[in-house]
Amino acid sequence: MNIVRFKDETLTAELETEGKVVFPLLNADEIQELKKSFEELHAELPEGFYATTHAKDKAWRKQVSDEIIKTIQKRAEPLFENIHLLGGAFISKAPGEKGILPLHQDWNIVDEKEARSYNLWIPLVDVNEHNGAMRILERSHQKQETYRGPNLPPVLYPISEEVDQHMISLNMKAGEALLYDHALWHSSPMNQSELLRLAIVFGTIPQGAP
Repeated sequence: MNIVRFKDETLTAELETEGKVVFPLLNADEIQELKKSFEELHAELPEGFYATTHAKDKAWRKQVSDEIIKTIQKRAEPLFENIHLLGGAFISKAPGEKGILPLHQDWNIVDEKEARSYNLWIPLVDVNEHNGAMRILERSHQKQETYRGPNLPPVLYPISEEVDQHMISLNMKAGEALLYDHALWHSSPMNQSELLRLAIVFGTIPQGAP
């Protein structure tokens, strides 16, 4: 199986078994620089759940991605044996119910019988149950082989309220990174704070994975 591998073998084992791993990544100056970049790109704060990948302007999306990659690449790549970072984006969750992200898995981008793909998710503010931290169903990346995409309803969605009882919140500090398998079931609740919950995210694959 072609998986992303850390230079620290214990982290690789955790990623493979648990479907996720949390580790420190950005320092305070880098966090502030990224937050400043987001503010310069957005004259008005976005409503609900928002990602720069939703923008229609492809050139603008690439510009945003390139700016994020410049910061993340130099910090992340030395920690790994074989990571390949795909496009990066800012994602935000405004206060209120429009920011709720329901239970789901991310789309397939590799043949999961041969390789695994991941998201690298980095909050730029501290996150917890109050402002919409990531919630996961532990080890759920191992439970199903599924095809996932924009027109395919998540198979657990009809029982999402029951599943939610078994999920855990990943409370994280600003600048910590969560690398999680695209097949891991996850969600994020309403942001009940008064501030925007801001993060960045990358799709990632092992080098050489089609």
